[in-house]
Amino acid sequence: FPSPNSADEISSSPEHDYVQALTMLGLAKAGARVAANVRVRKVSDGLLSVPDIIAVWPDGRRWAIEVKTGDAKWTKNQPEVYPLMEKGYEVYSDDDQLQRFGFRKGERLPPFEVYVAYTETPDGQVRVTPLSEAPLAPGKRLDDGHKGLK
Repeated sequence: FPSPNSADEISSSPEHDYVQALTMLGLAKAGARVAANVRVRKVSDGLLSVPDIIAVWPDGRRWAIEVKTGDAKWTKNQPEVYPLMEKGYEVYSDDDQLQRFGFRKGERLPPFEVYVAYTETPDGQVRVTPLSEAPLAPGKRLDDGHKGLK
């Protein structure tokens, strides 16, 4: 998958890459167009975040999915940028990948539904939850108070 130019905003592990690829495959099989590791920036100050997956459905729904595995924590930028993606028109992308969805480079993006895909132990199954149900604070682990995790 293409990688952005920010080591702080993207990390990878074999488990992460597996969950990302499996999720993208499932979305594509269900009819969505998908892209990986798309750079998204706040309009106000250019703050960068990199959703692991962008999916656009034939009916026009737009999803951004963040993959969290193991003891992954939120980056410092994700809590600022992802809620703005849900709001819409407060973020833009300088990433060429979004052109396949009909967006122009630098265009303010309309609202996206933001989800988190994560693995639960001990079964290792991939779960997906809306961002609104995930505790969103810099450096916080997904399972710190997450409604869906025990």
